[in-house]
Amino acid sequence: MTANNDPRPDRAVPGDFDDTDIPTYAPQADADGTPDTGASRDSVYDRAGRAAPRSIGATADDTAATATFPAPGQNTAQPEDTYAAQPEDTYADTDFAPGQPTTTMPVMTGPAVPAQQTSQVQVTDHGYTGEPSGEDEPETRRGTMDFGLFLIRLFFGALLILHSVSVFFRLGNGGGISGLEEQFTGYDLAGVLAVAVPGVELAAGVLLVLGLVTPLAAALATVVTAFLALHQINIAETPVNPFQWGDGVRFAVLMTVVAVGLQLTGPGRVSLDFARSWARRPLWSSIVFTLIGIGCAVGLWWLVTGGAYPFSS
Repeated sequence: MTANNDPRPDRAVPGDFDDTDIPTYAPQADADGTPDTGASRDSVYDRAGRAAPRSIGATADDTAATATFPAPGQNTAQPEDTYAAQPEDTYADTDFAPGQPTTTMPVMTGPAVPAQQTSQVQVTDHGYTGEPSGEDEPETRRGTMDFGLFLIRLFFGALLILHSVSVFFRLGNGGGISGLEEQFTGYDLAGVLAVAVPGVELAAGVLLVLGLVTPLAAALATVVTAFLALHQINIAETPVNPFQWGDGVRFAVLMTVVAVGLQLTGPGRVSLDFARSWARRPLWSSIVFTLIGIGCAVGLWWLVTGGAYPFSS
């Protein structure tokens, strides 16, 4: 072998090779000395010592097993889930097996699937959270209710204040604390009642006029007015029949009803309790304070009289 002086190492020079460097294939000779030129020895696969490839075609069973779906809008007597063999794409190995039967691939067709209709969702803007909604409108549209409650509180509280001040400062013809103690003659703790009753009236009256802690103020007013109503019924020997009640009894009962009504309605927004829930919508707490006020009045009557029946027979 000659030396390779070509500076191109990746290229071969014909002068670098001789007969001993190139492998050749010599066919075997037959018995008579002639070379064997059979087709089996001339095959490339025989030279490499490998088997020649064989073509595999589609059989009758494979063709019969294929089916098809009816095309969109086509009316056929066959069910919709049938299949039919339709050639879509073919493949043939023309390099090694010319003339090889092609294998067909079944195509699945069927009725067109209707496009799904997307539902449009309408979004309603109700505004920001601080904006009053429709549910709050009945509460906000109170009309003159708040002003009416203010007038009731003002005059009812003023009457309680006037009565308590006339007792403490001996104003009018009441005789002051001593005169009230004389009216409570026959009751236990008459002196304590003569001071406690006008004192509770003054506290309840001031709180009601201001509209401050109205549940407590209305409860105090219920206690004192209910006790005075029982006292008027007792000293006037009033029968159970309301048509035979005197003016004093009716006025005392009216004051008790107003105190309970303010407890149930609340003071309204024209008050110092305007930011409280009981100023607009009293709930179960008003019932509780009403029962407490009536219960305290009955208990006080039972304590000072020993459970005497106030109505006459």
